[in-house]
Amino acid sequence: MILSMAFRNIWRRKFRTAVTVIAIIVTAMLYSSIGSATTAISISSIKAYTDYVGDFDILVTGRGQNYFFNATPFIDNISRVDYVDAVSPRLIFGAYAAIDDHYVRLLVIGINMSYDSDIGSFKLVSGNLSLGENTCLILDTIASTNNLHPGDSLTLYHWSLTGSIIISNLTISGIIEQKGKISIDMKSVIFVSLETAQSMFRSEGLVNMIFIKLNQEIIDPYDLDSSVDRIVKVGEEIQEIIGFDYQVTLVKAQILESVSTAISFQKALLDTFASTALIMAIILVIFTITMNLNERIREIGILRALGFRKTSIFILFLTEALLLGGIGSIIGAFLGIFLSEYLFLTPIGFRRSILGRYVGAITFNPQDLIFSIVIGLVSTIIGGLYPALSATRIEPAEALSPAARRAKEISIIEKKINPEFPLLNLIYIGASMFIIFSLFMVIIPLLGSTNMPSLIFMVLFLILIVMLVSLVLIFSGIFPVIIAGLRRILKFSNKISVILANINLLRRRKRTILAFFMMATAISALLLIGIMTNTQKNSLVMSIKVNAGADIVIYSQDGLPLNVTDNISRIDGVLSVCPITGSIDVTVGDIVLWEKASVRLYGLWPVNYVESSYINDFVSGASSIFSKLQENLTVIISSGLANRLGLSTNDYLRLDLYHKTYKLKIVGVIPTAPGFRFTRFAERSTGSDILVSVNTFINITGINPMIYRIFVSVTSEDKITKVVNEISNELSESYDIQVITTQDYIDRASEGIEQLNNILSTLLDFAVFIAVLGQMASILTSIKEREWEIGVLRALGSSRSQVALIFIIESLLLTILGYLAGFLGALIAALELNYSNTLTSEIVVPISIPVEQALMTLLIILVPTLVLSIIVSYNSTRKDIAEIIRLAELQ
Repeated sequence: MILSMAFRNIWRRKFRTAVTVIAIIVTAMLYSSIGSATTAISISSIKAYTDYVGDFDILVTGRGQNYFFNATPFIDNISRVDYVDAVSPRLIFGAYAAIDDHYVRLLVIGINMSYDSDIGSFKLVSGNLSLGENTCLILDTIASTNNLHPGDSLTLYHWSLTGSIIISNLTISGIIEQKGKISIDMKSVIFVSLETAQSMFRSEGLVNMIFIKLNQEIIDPYDLDSSVDRIVKVGEEIQEIIGFDYQVTLVKAQILESVSTAISFQKALLDTFASTALIMAIILVIFTITMNLNERIREIGILRALGFRKTSIFILFLTEALLLGGIGSIIGAFLGIFLSEYLFLTPIGFRRSILGRYVGAITFNPQDLIFSIVIGLVSTIIGGLYPALSATRIEPAEALSPAARRAKEISIIEKKINPEFPLLNLIYIGASMFIIFSLFMVIIPLLGSTNMPSLIFMVLFLILIVMLVSLVLIFSGIFPVIIAGLRRILKFSNKISVILANINLLRRRKRTILAFFMMATAISALLLIGIMTNTQKNSLVMSIKVNAGADIVIYSQDGLPLNVTDNISRIDGVLSVCPITGSIDVTVGDIVLWEKASVRLYGLWPVNYVESSYINDFVSGASSIFSKLQENLTVIISSGLANRLGLSTNDYLRLDLYHKTYKLKIVGVIPTAPGFRFTRFAERSTGSDILVSVNTFINITGINPMIYRIFVSVTSEDKITKVVNEISNELSESYDIQVITTQDYIDRASEGIEQLNNILSTLLDFAVFIAVLGQMASILTSIKEREWEIGVLRALGSSRSQVALIFIIESLLLTILGYLAGFLGALIAALELNYSNTLTSEIVVPISIPVEQALMTLLIILVPTLVLSIIVSYNSTRKDIAEIIRLAELQ
């Protein structure tokens, strides 16, 4: 009977039921999508790593004198171990091949084709796959680069086991591509038979590696930790068989552990932000069930009069909540599986990456499906408890007498504290939470030197969420004061609708504050993510610029002569070039070395450094400071080193090198020098850098320095690629150099930040959507509860538009105030986080507010609530006045 009544009650209120079910669907869908997406990434990562590392799971190598060993006694015993599918001994050594007029470094891998057939595969490009005596298979990359074909001969030079140089002649039997035989990035490899390799290496019967492949049933992609445990047990059994003179390396277990750690962290992070939507859904369930309760007070009185116990009333309302949760959870859980492709995998570029080819769009873990359903049900149970308990407190006499009920309501209101008075309990709780977690926010980054960066990152996010909630609690506590203040400000307009809207928000301040809390929390979380990602993007860009130093950086292994800069300067598109000498370790301090530090000395061209590097982005007046560095025996040091030594600009720095002492005048103290290790912190100054001109460097060292780095700035970004190519063509034939472009790193870092922003914003957009649904539920509840008031106002001569305007103003006030509180909360939390970061960061970056996102969010919440309040309020006032009052009296 209770179940049928619950079904009837939720079916009779279709619109309200739909709003609540949608909120539950969204919540369950988010958790289900997160589970499905992380499962897809987990499966794909395992397969991608297998392709990258190779199609084997365990390696056995020798140790000490047993580095080369006879594998024959081990093969059968290892093959009998549970889960072992293939055991392949290999002999691997390096060689040089003489091809035309140059030598090519190769890796020779000797394999037994029968043992090795189950590990990876060969794809024949040309020739055949036979491996006879003194024949080999070569990768197509070697063949295409060196113009080799089947039938060609290779002459190899290599060491033997005894240390003598051997010359071997091989015939190419086939050109191949490989998958899983070896790591995907190993390109210079040739395969020979194991017997041929042993003959070449003069190590008959010996190998130096055993490759072991396990049955794939040992890996459960839904439980990677258990999979690792099973592989470890297999590895232990193999170790027992071969003894401790050999090393067992659990390659696949290491991969699975890395994947499990990364996936677990990502899933925890996403689940944490999805909890914002969960909180919104719980509050919305409270709204809906409370609204149902207020409409059915008379029904409850009848049921109680007919003998229903309080327990039965409680179960009835809780059953309604469970029905809403059950319907929404099941739909949302299955919908999330299908939508994970578009909510998470596509935004992070998963389908465009190498991982994307391994799985289809639908991949899920049954446990995640069950978890998302349970989350939906639990949220409705929590949300339904309060109204269900409230229903049990209604007495039959009160419920059956509208007049008595209204008299009681008035009595309760009169006994309450001034509704304009702030809710001090909320303020105290929120302020206490904010102060405590602000201290944690400051302390946590100081622990950044620990070996658990992922844990610290996760804790920071949790602290931020708690701080947001605490701020919203404070704003909720002062909400009545804000409304009262607005009423006093707006009373001069003499608009009765404005005054009544303010009064009604205070009269029902519990529900009003709940709706306000929903809106402010969702908005603050969304905008905080926007501010954080914007700020983090700027911080990453600045960090990359500080580490790199310039648009283009040329690195040299062996050093370059100073005159190479002349050729680079003549390249079209080059704006300026600055050579950087190699570093020399020196000791510096005050004149008597009362305070001293070990640092690295670099020489550069001061004016060119300002023109070539990013120094102007970090130091104001850099041109003036570095121009002074052209004077002999002058130096620029970091502010951290200056603080440590107690020195400042125009003081003298003592420098000791090679038992000689030099006195350098400090012409600049700066916190940052792009391309060099400068610091703001005295405790980090040991090992930092100091800068002098090349001439001063020569005077101190007495040598003509070699150049190990060159900073190059370009006239415009579109010239970077052209300049890099010309630099490579100019120098690479004569020198061993590497040319790096900073913009490439900036683009990749920015893309990663954008992906994170897209994912987290997606989660929080749904939280905002549920908050908007809650706002709609609040409007509906308010109008339904006040039908008698609507009838009275209409009877006193108010027009439909005047009455509707009261509800429209209420909705607008609640929405705008919720948005402003959310924005302010996000701003405060972001400032706190930024301040915390500056305590340990070398680069101070001001917070960056995403103005476009902030305005778009305001429109997203404002337009729906405004439209709905207009529609519902006008619809409620179109009824006949007498009919409105009569129906209200019956309730």
